[in-house]
Amino acid sequence: MSSTKSDLSERVEIDAMYILKVALVPLSLAASILFLYLYVKPIEQHSATMLVAPKSRDMRAEQVRMFALNEIVKANSHDLPPRSRNISAKALCKQKFACAPFNRRYETMIRVAPQYKMVNCVVQKSMSTMMTGAMCYLYNETQYEKSGRSFDDEFSGRLCKNQNEFSSVNSVRDEFNISYVKHDWTFSMVTRNPIDRFVSGYVDRCVRLALKNETQCNGCGLNMTCFIETEYKRLMEISYKRKTHRTMEDAHFFPQVWHCDLNEEFEFFEFIQYSGNAEDKMVPQLQDLLERQNVPGKSIEFIKNELIYKKSSHSTTGTPAKRFYYSRLMKSPYLLEFIVKMFYYDFLRFHYELPPGF
Repeated sequence: MSSTKSDLSERVEIDAMYILKVALVPLSLAASILFLYLYVKPIEQHSATMLVAPKSRDMRAEQVRMFALNEIVKANSHDLPPRSRNISAKALCKQKFACAPFNRRYETMIRVAPQYKMVNCVVQKSMSTMMTGAMCYLYNETQYEKSGRSFDDEFSGRLCKNQNEFSSVNSVRDEFNISYVKHDWTFSMVTRNPIDRFVSGYVDRCVRLALKNETQCNGCGLNMTCFIETEYKRLMEISYKRKTHRTMEDAHFFPQVWHCDLNEEFEFFEFIQYSGNAEDKMVPQLQDLLERQNVPGKSIEFIKNELIYKKSSHSTTGTPAKRFYYSRLMKSPYLLEFIVKMFYYDFLRFHYELPPGF
């Protein structure tokens, strides 16, 4: 009897241990999955002002997509209609609700270098990554050099995040007591030809990046005509109906004059024109600004070296995709009319030449 009780007790103990082990398996599995999710999975970080790319990027796949002309040509093989009326851009934009207005505030991303009294506002597809790097470097040259970073590294993670960044010009003025009358601070912004900026943005967002959902690029995929027509519609809805839902595409394609609080601060800014070859226009203009703000020669050379000799990893310059889309756009008065209606004030206020026929 005693032996039977002992056997029964051992069996109950074994069964209890077995049940406990079985119960722990799902918990262990869940912990493992959580660990993989937090520490192994590439993380996409977002801020209110700038998208941060995944830590791991398949750059080879990105390059392949920008060279895959067969798919691009196939998606853009349709005939394009003519313009409805051959009128000038000025006459076109005098029509009610035809063109995007000047006085809208969309987004402001300020970077400061207080020791040199410099304020720069960055705009997507107008050297925003490289200028973010330059201003972070000027914020603390020693820290930046010790980090061993290149300006292009800002694309995957900003070294000066939340340190030298502001989301309005007024907040900068308040922080550093900058008056509207006389001061030795400079406010600058890199501008880009609206056509070149649009094509570069389209190739970057809709060709280089793999399409992940139906809403990306307005659901148009590689079809530039579809994207231009739908983005124009979105732009006008936000201009006049004040719809608030915005996408990352909007950040790359909305007018440059909608950024940097230019609706109120335009007269206080100086504008540096982007050029594909940085040595042509951009670097000389920037160097002049840096010298006026008493930036040391060594620091100026560091910045020039980054801008001239180191290409951004998400640059579209020189790719077959960009050449194809640029050519198709410039040969179509129908598509160019949409570009003019979207970016008329970028052409006008930043002194870029309107396309032929406008």
